[in-house]
Amino acid sequence: MAGIRFVITVVVLTLALFVEYAFSDGGVLRWLMSLNSPAPAAEPSAAVEAPAAQAQRPAPRPAPAEPEPAPAVEEPAKAAHASKWVALPIETSFEDEGMGWEYDPRGGDGIGARTTDGAHDGRYSVFSLASSAANRGWPGWVGMTRLPVAPGQAYVFRAWAASADGASAWLDIGMYDKSGTWLGGRSSGCAEERPRPGGWERLELRYVNDDPRVAWVRLSLLHCLNHSEGYETTLYFDDVSFAAAAGPSAPRGSAE
Repeated sequence: MAGIRFVITVVVLTLALFVEYAFSDGGVLRWLMSLNSPAPAAEPSAAVEAPAAQAQRPAPRPAPAEPEPAPAVEEPAKAAHASKWVALPIETSFEDEGMGWEYDPRGGDGIGARTTDGAHDGRYSVFSLASSAANRGWPGWVGMTRLPVAPGQAYVFRAWAASADGASAWLDIGMYDKSGTWLGGRSSGCAEERPRPGGWERLELRYVNDDPRVAWVRLSLLHCLNHSEGYETTLYFDDVSFAAAAGPSAPRGSAE
């Protein structure tokens, strides 16, 4: 009897397990079967890469170097320089902006500019307005070019000047050797009411290059304040020329 009961018990348990597997996705039976099954291999994490994959991946490219800044563009130089040589003869009527002259107050209160307020010929002239000077000389317009001169040769420096309030004009020639060392100057001097009031007057300075050291000269159109110191006067210049002279060389300009 005991054997029959054991067989019945086994059969009942077996049927119960199959019924449970059919209606509950086999929880108990699946657990019993998993005891004898090998554990599944763990899938590699997405965050961890196989060494072979890492070896095949190309090395990252280095960041491109920042480009070097472009060199600063220098502003353009003035149209005329003291180192520029100009062949004779020269004529200047100030109609072009690159006229080759620069205003220098010489430490005083002078101001100057190219203007259409009045002209001897054409539309433009240059003016100087000043009432006081420093110890550096008269204010005015300085030529920014080198004019070559020959030993013993005579030259004529001419300019037209005008003033309505009694300004006095002064023509000046600066003399230099080959290295640019200043050797002195020649001037027309400063005369009261020259130019004469109310009109244009031609001024002239004759120069003889009697110093063999002189290789080039520089011209200046200056505002003399000997007769107007302390009050403002305005002086205009126009139609300037410098050329070799024909005929006798005398008289010469006064030495500075």
